[in-house]
Amino acid sequence: MKKYKWLILIFTALICSISANAVADKCGEGYVTGLWVNWDNKNDWGVWLSDSGGSWYSKSIAYTADKQLYTDTDSGKSAYAAILAAQANGQKVELRFVGACKNKVFSVVETWSP
Repeated sequence: MKKYKWLILIFTALICSISANAVADKCGEGYVTGLWVNWDNKNDWGVWLSDSGGSWYSKSIAYTADKQLYTDTDSGKSAYAAILAAQANGQKVELRFVGACKNKVFSVVETWSP
């Protein structure tokens, strides 16, 4: 019976992971070329992504973090740290929004190894 409990837990986690990715709409992807923090709300931040990974002048697109990812939340701190690490390591980033992506606002950060 113990084996079945673990099997059920594994399948439940797998199904939750698959369903979470299915509802997260892709907003954009690329290499981090810049970060910004809002001047009047230090918890509001965003990122510039570029397909080529060069400087931010090379057709970079700006994306804004959703309120769920403000830096005064644990999830916001984690997402911000992931973006900084991706920038430092030259990793590709994919930004998603749970629901439909509108106005280049993201609520999920995925990083990929080079």
